[in-house]
Amino acid sequence: MTVTQDVKKIYGQTLHSLMSADPGIVAVDADLMRIAGTECIRDDFPDRYVNAGIAEQNAVAVAAGMAAMGKTVFVSAFCEFLATRASDQCLDTVCYNELNVKILGTYAGISSAINGGTHISLNDMGVFCSMPGMTVIEPSDGLEMEWAIREAAAMDGPVYIRVAKGPLHKIFDRGTRFRLGKGHILSQIPEGFSGGKKVAVVTGGMTTWRAAEAAEILKRSGLCFTHVHLGCLKPADEELLARVAESHDVIVTVDNHSVIGGLGDIVCRAVSAAAPVPVIRLGIEDVFCEGMTEEQLASRHGISAEAIAEAVSHLL
Repeated sequence: MTVTQDVKKIYGQTLHSLMSADPGIVAVDADLMRIAGTECIRDDFPDRYVNAGIAEQNAVAVAAGMAAMGKTVFVSAFCEFLATRASDQCLDTVCYNELNVKILGTYAGISSAINGGTHISLNDMGVFCSMPGMTVIEPSDGLEMEWAIREAAAMDGPVYIRVAKGPLHKIFDRGTRFRLGKGHILSQIPEGFSGGKKVAVVTGGMTTWRAAEAAEILKRSGLCFTHVHLGCLKPADEELLARVAESHDVIVTVDNHSVIGGLGDIVCRAVSAAAPVPVIRLGIEDVFCEGMTEEQLASRHGISAEAIAEAVSHLL
């Protein structure tokens, strides 16, 4: 049975725990308390909670001002509007001044399908990865998300955490060690494999559980691939990617994002210098996403479990 985890509870409860232990942490919302799960913070820490309303630029600017006065500030809003409306404040106010602002982008990529095409973030990964000094994390499940929030609070400087609407699917077991800039090999082609090309699939965020399901589909036919999860996009685990490139014939990346500026580009940059291999990038092409369900969009744009399995099977 698939185990799922509630994004709202993870963010709200983890941030509440951090604020209980550290009076220097403040929370800012762009009218997303129900989506971000921060009602408990509003109720228990009213003097350290700000609802800026549907005004993402203002929310980030307020967060930056408090960070400039020595606070650690968590601000949450939709990925789409952080990367577009508030990109000026994120870049020129937060990053330029190396402020301690931790940005939670919610409803990443096609997980925002319910809100229509204008709310589907296809470029936020590229936008935030290009900001000097910005750390970018895209957790795949609840344990990794909790780690990302706590890691962001503990480190200096700006952090962008990109999460899907959820629910998140369980990927990791308790006791898994997460480290900034390090990826995980979730499954590996067995030694002595002689069934054709060796394929590695690299994923992050919601595409990790979709690729894990694709692996189960292929397993029924006796097929397999190496599955690499990159939860930290910047800094990325270039050492791991180089090792994977050296030992495989082709890499497939799967993006809940535009193929321009997404995970595929990160992987291409890493392997092109170390061990060039063909990289096939699955994700949203240079188009807007229509107003469909998440699953319909995943199928249309080739990032459903079935589509990933089919793409890999053609390479084996």
